[in-house]
Amino acid sequence: MSQVFIVRCMNTHHSLGLPTDQDMIAKFYDPLYHDRDDANPFRAADYDYSHECASYKRLSELQGSVLPRFFGSYTFRTKIGGHTRQIRLILLERVNGLPMSRLESKIFLTEERQAIMRQIIDGESALYAKDVRHEDLCPRNVLIERSELGRVRAVIIDLGKSVIGRSRNPSNSAEESQWFPGVPISPLLRWNIYYGYPNSFGDWIDWPWQKWLEVQYKETESTITDEQRQRWPVYDWMLEITSFS
Repeated sequence: MSQVFIVRCMNTHHSLGLPTDQDMIAKFYDPLYHDRDDANPFRAADYDYSHECASYKRLSELQGSVLPRFFGSYTFRTKIGGHTRQIRLILLERVNGLPMSRLESKIFLTEERQAIMRQIIDGESALYAKDVRHEDLCPRNVLIERSELGRVRAVIIDLGKSVIGRSRNPSNSAEESQWFPGVPISPLLRWNIYYGYPNSFGDWIDWPWQKWLEVQYKETESTITDEQRQRWPVYDWMLEITSFS
């Protein structure tokens, strides 16, 4: 688990292109404060740091919309007991919003919650189109920002568990090719109710998920190939046993 602080760049002479007119989020990966459940906190902190950096760099086109802007990775040096420690950190855009997990879903109109879920689906699908799997998409990792005009914006955060590649073994080109790398996949397949994506957001969904999904993404149906249907099969019996039917 990383440690998050609000910071601002004050030294314009050594800012390295960082904005000096806005607050940023500094995300530290200090193994001494990492999740106690990790058997090796040093390896776990390095994993989260390296995967988050790699994913943000790969997803540069999505920064500022689906994702916060990424301002780079750095090393923080501190002395404790006469010893110098180096701690990795990244700087991100500060989004003026709260995680869905800290918001009461009932204060949002159904239409607003549907708009939020549409943005989450579009955002996750955009990551996947760039061959990045988030692997921890849930309410605590989606920020909701409301503009002065009252419009809501969903921003996906925390790429520490993300994986670049679609298969379980991305380095195996034969295995990876079976998942159509680089090809956008219709949410009608990957966000189908049977595959469980909406389950994490159950408190925000009080409408028939599958019917809504099919209406929202009907225009993508023509892009689905027979090979993709075989990879993400959808049968009528699947829809009958799911919770959001």
